[in-house]
Amino acid sequence: MNHKLAIITAVPVLLRWPLMAALLFSLAPVHAQVMSLQQCIDSALVHEHRIKIADTDERIADERLREARGGMIPKLRAGADYKYYVDLPYQLMPATVFGGPSDVYRAIQFGTPQNVTANLALQVPLYDPTAIGAIRVNKEAAAMAGIQGERTREDVVLEVSAVYYNAQIIQSRLAFVDSNLVNAEELVRSLSLLHEQALARGTDVDRMKLQRDQLKTQREQVRSQREQVLDVLRIFMGMPTDAPVAVAPVEPVAVEPVAGSGTTTAMRLADQALHLRSAKLSLMKQARYPSLSGQGFYGTTGFGPVGADDQFDFYPMSFLGLQLQVPLFQGTIVQHRIKAERYELEKAEEQRAALQDREGMERRTAERQFTVAQGTVVNAEAQLELAGRIRSNTVALHQQGLAAVSDSNAAVNVTVDTVRQQAFTEGVRYTGTISSLLEGKVMAEVPGRVVAVAVAEGQWVEKGQVMVKLDGDLLRLQMQAAEVQVEGLEKDQQRYSILTGADAVQGVQLEKTELALRGARIQLSTLKEQVQRTTITAPFSGFVTQLGVEVGTVLNPSMPVAMLTNDRALELVVSVPGPELTAFRKGQTVMVMPESGEAQVPGTVESVGNRGDMAHNFPVRITLKSDADYGVKPGMAATVRSIPTDAKAWPTIPSTAIIGSSLDPEVYVVENGIAKRKRIVTAGRDEGLVAVSQGLAPGETVVTSGFISLADGAPVKFR
Repeated sequence: MNHKLAIITAVPVLLRWPLMAALLFSLAPVHAQVMSLQQCIDSALVHEHRIKIADTDERIADERLREARGGMIPKLRAGADYKYYVDLPYQLMPATVFGGPSDVYRAIQFGTPQNVTANLALQVPLYDPTAIGAIRVNKEAAAMAGIQGERTREDVVLEVSAVYYNAQIIQSRLAFVDSNLVNAEELVRSLSLLHEQALARGTDVDRMKLQRDQLKTQREQVRSQREQVLDVLRIFMGMPTDAPVAVAPVEPVAVEPVAGSGTTTAMRLADQALHLRSAKLSLMKQARYPSLSGQGFYGTTGFGPVGADDQFDFYPMSFLGLQLQVPLFQGTIVQHRIKAERYELEKAEEQRAALQDREGMERRTAERQFTVAQGTVVNAEAQLELAGRIRSNTVALHQQGLAAVSDSNAAVNVTVDTVRQQAFTEGVRYTGTISSLLEGKVMAEVPGRVVAVAVAEGQWVEKGQVMVKLDGDLLRLQMQAAEVQVEGLEKDQQRYSILTGADAVQGVQLEKTELALRGARIQLSTLKEQVQRTTITAPFSGFVTQLGVEVGTVLNPSMPVAMLTNDRALELVVSVPGPELTAFRKGQTVMVMPESGEAQVPGTVESVGNRGDMAHNFPVRITLKSDADYGVKPGMAATVRSIPTDAKAWPTIPSTAIIGSSLDPEVYVVENGIAKRKRIVTAGRDEGLVAVSQGLAPGETVVTSGFISLADGAPVKFR
């Protein structure tokens, strides 16, 4: 009979691997298009919105470059003008022209009532440093847009690949769950037949049905995850969200590490940012240089009406020449802009250096992770090979009818004890952990690289003592740029104040300058505060119990630097059941026994909790006197004994009988040779004993050991 049982229960297991392989290829919908990774990437590179935006940015940069180059092309303008003089213009002529006395002038009207002018003007830029600099800036900007487009394409390829592999993993997981569900259905039918023949317990059938239902729920969850991932893949490829799509099954591939000596797109982008900053700085400097252009003019002017026929007389006018423009004084605006741009260039250089350090660290980390992953793959292959051999041996044993199964009705050997009624006359002992009242993590408030560490673990530091210094050069450069900006705006404010008082400029110009000055001052104050925070100091006195940085560590805001603990202000928190809560009151003096066991430490009850937890326990906080003679340290376990108000007796069991957590304690009670799991409520602990307020009665038998093979409703045997 046992051989028949072994064969019946083993059939689903033998079918598991072939069935799983078949399910893996049949998970996709019937009409779903199976997309390869390369197809998904090609479609995403065409339809993804970020790719389109990057292409548009490249076209915009090209058009701006053509616009800048147009500044060096000759310009030809045509003009026409018509004037009708109501009063002819006057001109003062010396009276000597008409035979009059000297130093006397006569007003004489010249011209005709109507003037008509038509002309062509040609301007040929010969040397324009501003236009040349603008062409260079736009060239660098176009190159930067191209690199940014490459980076966008790389990001899309990486994201699509990650989503695709995630979909493959979920698809394999779904196949695995489906195969387990088929096996569970077979086991339910097999156990039901065995139960009808009194060869299996009803609890075993119910347990297997529960596992089957759990697998069904798990299958629905995995299906939902698969659809979510496929939705993301559809969005990448520009497909409707209801379009049927599937991924190819997972196929093992050989992956070799790629040498990391090449320049990444991020580094190329940082280099191009430096070139762009240099071009902008050169453009600002070239604004001081003179410019030269050629000019040509041809036109005609008509005067009329003249004569009896009221005709116009036309007279030609033309010239060729050169125009030289030399900027002599343009105020201090350009000077300050050049200084600010220099600081921006230095900032870009620091950012490039930081990026280079970070990429080197990430490259080394990736190489280590690849080595670990290779080892994991080798171990997994060895485990699969071992599992295959075990399966082959098991199949051979089943075919020969030699495989045996354990008797499902065999009793479990356990140790038991009897529930006794007992009173804790000396008070109940409660255990807790000593902690510091003044303990916390020291966090970084600004980003930067650690350049100095002034403390070590275990060292005592005073409040305000320097612990770590960060590289603040970049922030200092930004602060200097802000100071230059404030200085320039202050001078502009003074000039505009004088000009506004003389009604030379509008008052709104002065208001804009004052608002810009206020904003620049706020930015300067912010940068000064950030520079000050590059020096990390101790917020309070204490021991450095943890130090999480070293020289060269790159920190971001809110990253932990160290842990400080002050052992001169300690407390012990114990959880006390509600019935025993009256044994503690605020201000009461109690004796605490630390785990060092050297001496009892006097403590004072600081507070008694007003709200209990799920186990109906209330927190009691006890402050301790910190003294080196007691040897008390944060993190030590300690016990405190309550002072009983009466000698109430409780059902008492050994603490080894408790299973589960302290929030939801349970025990196994033996009734007629069957173990039954019951929930209880505890009232306190002392010397390996637990007082039970609800759930047990004196005289009952509880299991104290042998829980490994024990289940609710299982038969047990004991001495």
